[in-house]
Amino acid sequence: MVIILGIILIGISLSIDAFVLALSYSVFDVDKKNIFITSIIVGLFHFFMPLLGNFIGIPLFEYIFIKPKHILFIIFLTISMDMIICFFENKKEFRELNLFGMLVFAFSVSFDSLSVGLGITYLYDNIIL
Repeated sequence: MVIILGIILIGISLSIDAFVLALSYSVFDVDKKNIFITSIIVGLFHFFMPLLGNFIGIPLFEYIFIKPKHILFIIFLTISMDMIICFFENKKEFRELNLFGMLVFAFSVSFDSLSVGLGITYLYDNIIL
């Protein structure tokens, strides 16, 4: 029961992450079509990146002698350092995204979902849950 609750909480946190990104993108004066497409792409990336992280994590943790918690620590440390640096920058610049830009944006904001997939590999045996 605790495992299912943990997985549900992880799913909710990834959903909130995707929602906040779509909400922050829609605050700017952007075409509704671009907002919709970007939201769909980010949502799809947030769905598939944990699966990709799981498929990468299974062979990675079998053949590498580094503990998974160290790899996850490095990933989250890098993400948090980037967030701190971006917080103190005063430039607020917005660019209209084309399809390639939307894909890069979705990949960059879904990188934490990839690390969730790596962590699920380490914590749980059943990724389908």
